[in-house]
Amino acid sequence: MAHSRLSDPQYRNWVTVGRAIQITRNGLETIIQNAADKYHTSLLATLPNNVHAWESRLKNAHRSHDKRKISWSNSDNTQWLTVGASWEIAKIFMAPLGPRKFDVVNAKTTDISGLLNVLEWSPRLTNGMFNTGVDLSKIVDARSARNLWAHAPLLHVSDADKVDAFASLTSLLQDSELNGDKDVQNAMKGLSSLLNTGLAVIEEKELELFVQLERQLGQDMVSLGNDMSCWKDEVGANFEQIKDQMKGLDEFVKKNELKAVEKRINHLDDSTNSRLEKLEEAISESQQLSCEMKQELKFNPVSDRMKEEFVGREWLFSDIDNWLEKDLGPRESRAFLIWGGAGTGKSSFSQEFVHRHEGEKLAGYHYCQKDNPRTCDLESLVYSLRSMLSNSLPEYAALVEKLQTDKFGNYPNALFDLLITTPLQQLNENAKHFFIIDGLDEGGATIASCFARLSGTLPSWLRVILTARHNAPALSGLFLNSISANLDQFETSPKSLSSNDIREFVAMKYRKLQTEYKCIPSFFANDEQVGQKKIVQASQNCFLYAKLVMEHIFDGHDGIGLPASLSEMYCLDFRRHFPNIEFFEKKVAPVLQIVLAIQSAKAFIHKEILIKKLLNFKTPLPSIFYEGEIIHLQKLQQAYEENDESVTGVVKCGLLPEVKMHDLNKVLKLLSGYLVKDDSDKYYFSHSSVRDWLQDEESDFFCDLLNGHSII
Repeated sequence: MAHSRLSDPQYRNWVTVGRAIQITRNGLETIIQNAADKYHTSLLATLPNNVHAWESRLKNAHRSHDKRKISWSNSDNTQWLTVGASWEIAKIFMAPLGPRKFDVVNAKTTDISGLLNVLEWSPRLTNGMFNTGVDLSKIVDARSARNLWAHAPLLHVSDADKVDAFASLTSLLQDSELNGDKDVQNAMKGLSSLLNTGLAVIEEKELELFVQLERQLGQDMVSLGNDMSCWKDEVGANFEQIKDQMKGLDEFVKKNELKAVEKRINHLDDSTNSRLEKLEEAISESQQLSCEMKQELKFNPVSDRMKEEFVGREWLFSDIDNWLEKDLGPRESRAFLIWGGAGTGKSSFSQEFVHRHEGEKLAGYHYCQKDNPRTCDLESLVYSLRSMLSNSLPEYAALVEKLQTDKFGNYPNALFDLLITTPLQQLNENAKHFFIIDGLDEGGATIASCFARLSGTLPSWLRVILTARHNAPALSGLFLNSISANLDQFETSPKSLSSNDIREFVAMKYRKLQTEYKCIPSFFANDEQVGQKKIVQASQNCFLYAKLVMEHIFDGHDGIGLPASLSEMYCLDFRRHFPNIEFFEKKVAPVLQIVLAIQSAKAFIHKEILIKKLLNFKTPLPSIFYEGEIIHLQKLQQAYEENDESVTGVVKCGLLPEVKMHDLNKVLKLLSGYLVKDDSDKYYFSHSSVRDWLQDEESDFFCDLLNGHSII
């Protein structure tokens, strides 16, 4: 390869993405090898010494829906019972390796495709290779990044595709199943460094990448050959079945009276009509689901406990207003980032900013809320923003009105470009506009990468304001050239604008509580200014901490001093409400676990039902898809309904023998400050930090998400 190609930016992108795939593969190597070793050891300890028993166990454990495609030929079954031969088991969970199977002897000799297959198809949970397993969507996205690189025409990768590939690979490594491993953490740092600085000596990696490419394409050819063989067998089998059915029908007609045939036809007519009614009902439900997906989203309101009078941040309003009016150069980012930890007031600021500019410069807004899963789904976000932008920008509405979006259901990134990026680039408005995206870190890497891409392509009249927690993995390497404000920085200097905000808030909150309680707690008795100063110092700019601590003090619970953090504040409050840990574990934790499980599953179930129904009833061969699977998903949807019935239902059914209805009512009352029920009977947590704290394994009040799924 002539080195003159290195002056081609898209070729350099291709080399860089190839290197990113290598870094990701290297990061996965140790954790997957260790998991395979552990799994093989457990099989040796529990299975009898015969290959048939092992084959039966492995077949049941394999997560592929089509057991015929299990790659038994990859593995030498004479080695299964040998200590140290764990990779002969691991290879069963890969796509066909062909002649290369003899070279693949451990994780170190396995390419990224093989490692991704092991993550996807190996068993999980008790006695499995992994615990909860890696999120399948992350595996799919990482495989897409690999395919983007391996199948790139002319060895070219665009800037946008490079950003998407890095986001997908980073998201995979950030999965909770993997991110505790040291090698995985180093790989994440390597990807961040590579995206930020590029390859220092790109020539050194060229030859290595071509060797990798040759191996990857060879693997793809083997897999394709195997798929063609399977298709050939299936077509042949179906043809033979058709011939048998035709022969049987011919014999049936000859042997039976015409009336019997007529009776059979009538029966088939009744059966067909019944099926058509069910099909029409299912299609109607699918259309309703599809319409819901395309509507403007409803966001969780601020809970009564978290509502406060908005004070401070005037310097930030001024900075952003000035930035909105400033004329930006063609290479300047159109994004303004507001960084801040949990409770620093990012969402409150976003909502106040929207309120102040509604009907003027505001083109649209979106709040990513993890306990409202559809707000973190890219497709739902796109349709919701389309609706808002159409209302505020008539010319935009005219551009997108006739666009066909049906074929983009499985390609949300392409849908984002179709409905957001491209039309906005085509508009030329006279007045400045903006839209605001709050909680970008909760939205995940895919949504973050879309807005990172968008921020470099928006016209000068349109800007985007984003909020996120600082150092959020989902935003790693993104928005490096954007204007930003950091709400985390706490300075004792009276000149610090950000720190003055928390002082103003504490003074306001103190006046309100003093008026409400008509007393001065002992914490403030000697000198109220000193007491306020201590809270300001301890808060480190966390408004939520200051608010909850002051309420805690005025409630008469100031005897043990100031908690060290927001998490410790929650812990103190829970100990006060639930002094008996056994009561919490038996009667409170299950309720919280159910709510956590509902929130984690809702987006997946909603989307899967929609996709499977549309596939099943649009295809001319509906038997390809399984109605049973759709029915199963519908039952899951009913079980995971986001309302009071899902929580009370498990109690009424006796699935929690320790909890009776009167216990549940008592628990829900005690949790009212943390678990909120809206007008539609949907539960959500009063603040995202509450949910995060409950899922922290180090917490004394840890609530295991898996227990919630088990209960449901």
